[in-house]
Amino acid sequence: MFRLIIPFMVTAILMPGVAYADHVEQLDPMDVAASRTKHSDRYRIDAGTLADTAPDTAAILRRVPGAGVNNNGPLTGIAQYRGMFGDRVNVLVDGASLVSGGPNAMDTPLSYIPRQRLESLEVYRGIAPVSSGIETFGGTINARSRLSRFTAGEQFEFHGDASAGVHSVDDGYSLTGLASVSNSAHRLHAAATREYGNDRAFPGGTVRASRHERDVYDLGYGFRAGSHEFSFDYRRNETGPSGTAALPMDIEFINTDIFRGGYKTNLGDIGIEAKLSV
Repeated sequence: MFRLIIPFMVTAILMPGVAYADHVEQLDPMDVAASRTKHSDRYRIDAGTLADTAPDTAAILRRVPGAGVNNNGPLTGIAQYRGMFGDRVNVLVDGASLVSGGPNAMDTPLSYIPRQRLESLEVYRGIAPVSSGIETFGGTINARSRLSRFTAGEQFEFHGDASAGVHSVDDGYSLTGLASVSNSAHRLHAAATREYGNDRAFPGGTVRASRHERDVYDLGYGFRAGSHEFSFDYRRNETGPSGTAALPMDIEFINTDIFRGGYKTNLGDIGIEAKLSV
């Protein structure tokens, strides 16, 4: 004995009512006049306008539309832009592309420029130009340091810049100073930065492995004659014990020496620029 079950499906089709208007009103023509807004191909943030004292320069990217930072620790912020991050985003420090030398890429490019030494942070809008570097699929970010500048006269001028900051969240501090001597043909500067912070505190205790320590030293010289300009810069970065609270790996030390050289000139209306960094 068996049963045969035949399912039945009833489908109801509802036809919406259609109504036609008996009268169509003709609107008067409307003319709209506007001018194209000109904007820069770069988004620039001047560090002097910011009041925060966070040691990580990458944290400033949160102020850039479409940009962000993957913050693993106080000194290891990874730049992000429009969904891309890491090696897909071309990060320049004073026009030089830096390759990570520490383990697990914990010395990110922006960790080589202290927040207190930053002059400006620029992000190219849209597609980055070929002149900004290679591997720019995720855009280009250029961080510029405060350096010495040529003056207009032959008389040498002395300029100094110093800043200090403290933060209670980790009993930390930052000290930086820049001294320069320059005229219309020569410029020379020396700078030093000291940053320190203990593990960050919160009402329930402390965040383990969140301390940081970094010393940075700079020397630079530039020479200009006519339309020719030469520059030589040296930076010593000494990162001491620094934590990455988001990862099971901390920094014991990362010491780096960076040498940069540059040349600029003009041939008529054509500008020529060459850079070398090691």
